[in-house]
Amino acid sequence: MKQYFIDATFYVTKNSTHEQAQKIAMNYNHCLIDEKRLVDLIESFSRKADAINKANKRCKDIKLEYRKFELPGHESQLITIEGNFSLSITPVERFELSKPSGRDPIYDLMGDMKAH
Repeated sequence: MKQYFIDATFYVTKNSTHEQAQKIAMNYNHCLIDEKRLVDLIESFSRKADAINKANKRCKDIKLEYRKFELPGHESQLITIEGNFSLSITPVERFELSKPSGRDPIYDLMGDMKAH
């Protein structure tokens, strides 16, 4: 099954709807997720964005957007709330664990891990 790495970018929140949405998105920053859970995540985010909008009538509604990009030899996906956060979703082809680099093991518990 295909695995994906999620990397997030966060912006300054504008209101309470943005704060609530950002708290949810922070749980997925630097997360490895499989294909089935990714589909569930996208659906869950959509439901949560609707619930946040309903609970915060005085704030401007947030709009969750999902985009999939396919270029030759590269695919990526993006979940965003404009001006709030962006979750970049990239497929992981393989992980390579190499010998320890001599760094303090407390900072490098798994060796040098590289995503390719």
